[in-house]
Amino acid sequence: MENKFTIIISEATDDKRDCCVHLKRKGKERLMLRCQFMEQPEMDDQFKDDLMAKIAKYVAANAIQCIEGQKDKKQKSEAKKEAENIISRLKQG
Repeated sequence: MENKFTIIISEATDDKRDCCVHLKRKGKERLMLRCQFMEQPEMDDQFKDDLMAKIAKYVAANAIQCIEGQKDKKQKSEAKKEAENIISRLKQG
């Protein structure tokens, strides 16, 4: 079974200063971030790569918070494995 994440960057408004980032896995949306920019960004490959890197850091930070929030050692271990899987899948694209 494939466990890859799909990251979709889409423009959200007519003035093109907003964009939505959707993180999907197994056809279900897991995370949606709305980004607003001071001026219209150039949606080139470099911009998208930079945005992907920021998303990876955000997801990793949230995964770490989830791990630290677990009281049970078994749940903490499972959360840590899931976080490591998420980070490695994001790095692979």
